[in-house]
Amino acid sequence: MQDNLHPMTNFLNEWAPDLQDLVAITPYESLSDIERLPDGACIFADVDRLPGSLLPAAIKVWETLSARGRSILLNRPGHSLGRRHLLTRLHATGRNQFRVGGVEEPVASWRFPVFIRHSTEHAGSLTGLIATPQHLTAEIARLIDAGHDPTTLLVVEFADVSDDGLFRKYAAFRIGDTILAHHVMIAQSWEVKGPSLVSAQFVDEERAFQRSNPHEADVRAAFDLGGIQFGRMDYGLVDGKVQVWEINTNPTFLYPPDRYDAIQMPSKTWFNTEVHRLLRQLAQAERGKAAALTHWARRLFARR
Repeated sequence: MQDNLHPMTNFLNEWAPDLQDLVAITPYESLSDIERLPDGACIFADVDRLPGSLLPAAIKVWETLSARGRSILLNRPGHSLGRRHLLTRLHATGRNQFRVGGVEEPVASWRFPVFIRHSTEHAGSLTGLIATPQHLTAEIARLIDAGHDPTTLLVVEFADVSDDGLFRKYAAFRIGDTILAHHVMIAQSWEVKGPSLVSAQFVDEERAFQRSNPHEADVRAAFDLGGIQFGRMDYGLVDGKVQVWEINTNPTFLYPPDRYDAIQMPSKTWFNTEVHRLLRQLAQAERGKAAALTHWARRLFARR
């Protein structure tokens, strides 16, 4: 099903119509004649969700373009880490203070509270906060009874990022070698989803975050650990330390302009300008010869 085109198509239609001749969107399923693919800057999107049925074709595209030596390739299929493996490695290396794992793990092994989410999708939590092993057992059973594949369920230990009763979710993009501080979403709920609370103070906070990019080193280290050169990292801060929630390799860039208050537009316009600059820079980069196309290679996946 062609149900995941919207991140790039919405960005092109709403914020970057001038880039529509520069960016080509190619589904993994349509890669029937790999040898005829053009050289250029190729971003492999959705590698954190790529199913096994499409992985061989994606790997073949990477290997074919890499062998020519004339393309810039971001997010190597089969090497870039998905959510569970990335968060597990971040915890093992001491960067993340919270643990994740499958529902098959002993319920008593967790530091409560926890919640359950899908291991690859980006819709948020499937549960509220779960306070006890007994409650966790019941929630796992409920989700399986509702039709969820237990192999796709991810238990996540809760990390409290609240400050003065508010929760902040930071986001940073990586495009090639550049880290862009994107936004600060602020909410009264522990699960921070847009739109953000808006005030002059919060807008100033976001602009200061964009200008200073204070977590750039930690953000870059997490991207490098995951083998990811393009995507958006969502994270929080616990005692000033970056705690990575996920890296989305087919991310929403910006909401439609009419979803923002007027006082938010300067920060959104700044980010849009920077994305324009970096995509054009990719398209104009040279590796053996000038790259004539920014090629957004992504998969279209069927929902279960």
